[in-house]
Amino acid sequence: MSLKGASLVEALVASVIFLTVFLIAMNSLTDIARIRFSGISPVDMEEAVRVCMGRFEEGDADKEVYHYMWGIIEIEAVPYKAVDGLLDVKVIARGKNGCIVLYRYLICRDLTQI
Repeated sequence: MSLKGASLVEALVASVIFLTVFLIAMNSLTDIARIRFSGISPVDMEEAVRVCMGRFEEGDADKEVYHYMWGIIEIEAVPYKAVDGLLDVKVIARGKNGCIVLYRYLICRDLTQI
């Protein structure tokens, strides 16, 4: 039994087929990456929550609602049961496209109470 080697023509044809499949796959991936989702991007939503939490921590209200073009952010705080002076804060970001993101925080507005 002897092993046969591939000819130069066979190697070139195989390389062209491999290169063609690779180019089609890479072109498809770049097209997928360019797709724009409707509504707010998760990065923008995260930044809006961070800004709203900063405003909420500076204030003294127990419930706030912030309106944006893409939806609303609802923040509600209740006293944390295990430690006096801490607030259990629930943040719900609701996009108009149906996306809902829930955040939970423990914050302290008055450091002298801990």
